[in-house]
Amino acid sequence: MCLILPAHAWESMSFLSAHRFPLRHMRWIPERSKSSSPPRIPFSAKTGAARSNEMNEPVMIRQDRQTSTLIFSDGSASNEMRKAVNILEEKCLKHGSSLKGRIDSFRYLLHIVQKPAVLISEVSGEIWFPLISMNQPDCIWLRYDAVLDVKSSGDHQCEVLFFSGHRETLAIDPRVIRLQMKRCRQFLELLHQ
Repeated sequence: MCLILPAHAWESMSFLSAHRFPLRHMRWIPERSKSSSPPRIPFSAKTGAARSNEMNEPVMIRQDRQTSTLIFSDGSASNEMRKAVNILEEKCLKHGSSLKGRIDSFRYLLHIVQKPAVLISEVSGEIWFPLISMNQPDCIWLRYDAVLDVKSSGDHQCEVLFFSGHRETLAIDPRVIRLQMKRCRQFLELLHQ
């Protein structure tokens, strides 16, 4: 077994005595220059999710009977001639899994059957959650890592504020969205244990 340390770790070797790790098992590696390091993904303290650097990503999917409208971070919209679950299935397949597998995993880890969230990518933390049953023709899906805040704006209505600054008013109780976001956060924590 060998411990490889970056250059800055060699400056402070006090942790070695606590771990009783002999120096012969260590190697020095030079630090990367700033230009060659991978891009950092901003971390949201509010939701505990990693946010993507890319602008104009879909943040919400409104579903009708057979079509869906993708709402992007800048507020623009795009109509798709397929259901939201088909869009999410394609996203899951692009990241090496199936929609059914992602749903089963969420249900298994959280012991929740209703309104399961769908983890698209473990790396980016992209999770989509439904506001009502996925089987309803007017189901709305929100992207967990794009939601900044949820505020009540009247009787069973709320305003969703996204990280991009875009706002959407939805005819749903804000507690539903907060509960779904809490479940997504718990799911990510369970995955990273």
